[in-house]
This record gives sequence, C-alpha cells and structure tokens, in this order.
Amino acid sequence: MGGSAESAAAGRKCCALCDSPVNFTDPWGLEILGLSTEQWSLVSSSLDTAVSGLGGTIHSLKSGSNKDVEFKKWFGSTSDENKNKMVNVYSKIQNDLAGRSATDFKYDTDTNAYAYVYKPNKVISAIKSFFGIESKQTIYLGAQFFDAPAEGVDTQSGVLVHESSHLTSDTMDYVCGTEKATRLASDDPDKAMNNADNVEYYYESLKNK
Repeated sequence: MGGSAESAAAGRKCCALCDSPVNFTDPWGLEILGLSTEQWSLVSSSLDTAVSGLGGTIHSLKSGSNKDVEFKKWFGSTSDENKNKMVNVYSKIQNDLAGRSATDFKYDTDTNAYAYVYKPNKVISAIKSFFGIESKQTIYLGAQFFDAPAEGVDTQSGVLVHESSHLTSDTMDYVCGTEKATRLASDDPDKAMNNADNVEYYYESLKNK
C-alpha cells in the first residue's frame, strides 16, 4: 500500500454501530431511501467481489498458504487457533453477503459514514433461529460508499465485509484506519481479531495481491 492510501485510510470515518434502530436526526425516515437501479448495480458488483475474495481469504487460512506476514500485520498472533477463529469469522461474513438482495440495503442521504448497521436484537434473532426464519439485517450505505474505490483499502467490497462482520461476529470499532489497526494488532491481538477494520483490511490485503 502506498503512503497516500495509508494516509487516506487513516482519516476514514468509522461506521456507526448503533444500539437502537431509531434515527434521531431523521425521525420520519425521510432521508433513508431504497437503492436506485444504478446504486444496486454497484452494490451487487461489490457483493460478488466480496464473496469471491472471501473465498480466497478462507482458502488461504485453511491451506496454510504463506500469508503469515499479512496475518501478523492485521491480527498480531499467527497461531493456528487464531487462524481457525478467523476462518469462522470470514465464513459467516461470506454466507451473509452471498444471500443479500437490493432490499437488504438502504441509502442514507444524510450520513457522513461509509456505511452503518444496527446491532441485531438477540431475542428476536433467537426466535427467528428457533422457527427457521431467515432474514438479513439491513446495511445502510452513505454517499462515501459509492465514492469508494474498487481496489486498495476502504474499498466498496471491503466496507461490506466490515459491516457484515458487525452483524455476524459482533465485531467492534475499537480503532479506525490502517495505522491504528496495525498498532492494535501489535498491542492487543485479541482486540484486533474483533475489530471490524482489521477484519476488512486483512481481506483487502489478500484480495489486492
């Protein structure tokens, strides 16, 4: 990654992992829209890229491919236990993104974030699981998402991986940006494996090779 990409990523805005599905700045939902045909075309392409790229990420982790430098950079410890943990994380993300349609996304015209999600309600999730009801948590996209690049860091597919990790593995936004993410991996590998940007950047680092 070049210096300019690092600097840009370091200044990215974290997504807003909201505790409650209430938009207090827009109580009537007037700024939350369905995706246009053009927007869905971009999102659909990004989903395909993410699902394919995640397949490569999972294969690399399972096969023991020589990617330890990248794993250590983003997650600190390269133990088999940690790699297996991340296989589980990326598999859940891949499964979530593979089954998404246009109705699983909304466009927030007012947010300054790339995207955001609401934390799943654990009680409702348990009830749905018990009755075999399958449904996706909405991913809300901001204007920055549609301006994001296809390659490099903070890509459109990477943002989708980031948001899905919140929903499927309860990741957090402890830190944002490449510089802070690599520092977190060095200082606290356990937190790094549960930080959405680290999950995103490892995926992007393999996809870009």
